[in-house]
Amino acid sequence: MSNINLALTKSHLETLRTGVKSETINSIKTNINSLQNELEVLENKYTENVILSPLDGVIRISNSYDTVCIVTDTTSYIVMIPVKITDLNLINKHSVKITHQMSNEIIEAEIIKMDKGVYPIAGEQYINCVALVKTPETSIMPGMIVTCEIEYKYMTIIEKIKKYFNIT
Repeated sequence: MSNINLALTKSHLETLRTGVKSETINSIKTNINSLQNELEVLENKYTENVILSPLDGVIRISNSYDTVCIVTDTTSYIVMIPVKITDLNLINKHSVKITHQMSNEIIEAEIIKMDKGVYPIAGEQYINCVALVKTPETSIMPGMIVTCEIEYKYMTIIEKIKKYFNIT
C-alpha cells in the first residue's frame, strides 16, 4: 500500500515539476473552442428570434390564444367623442379640451373626422367625432375614458332653453 502511495506521490511530484501534461492542455483548449462555438450558435439563434417592431410604442402581452402581444403606437393619440346629432350644427371650432380626471391635466385636441354612421346611446342618436391629441406626451393612456369639451357656437339664453327642452 505504501508503495502505491509512494508511486502516486512521485507521479504528482513529477507533474508539479514539469507542469500540466500536454494532453490535458490540448483537452482544455478543445473544450474552450467547443464552448465558444456553442456560445456563437446561441447568440445567432437569439438575434434570429428577437422581434423588432416597426413602431414606437408599448408592448402589451395578450391573453388571447392566437395573439402573442399587441404593440400600441403611442406617438400620437386619437379620442373618440360621441356627439348628439342635433348638436352637430352647433360645433363652432374643431378644438377640443380633454380633462384627465386623475391629474386634472387639460389636453388640447382637434377634431379631424366625423363618422358618417349614427349610433344610438340611451335612446339618443349620436355620431363619433375623432379628435387628434396635439401633445402626445400626456398622462392619458390608450383605452382611458376622459372628459371632453367641444366649443359650441354662441347661443342666447332663449336658444339654450329651446335646445334643453327640444323646442324647435
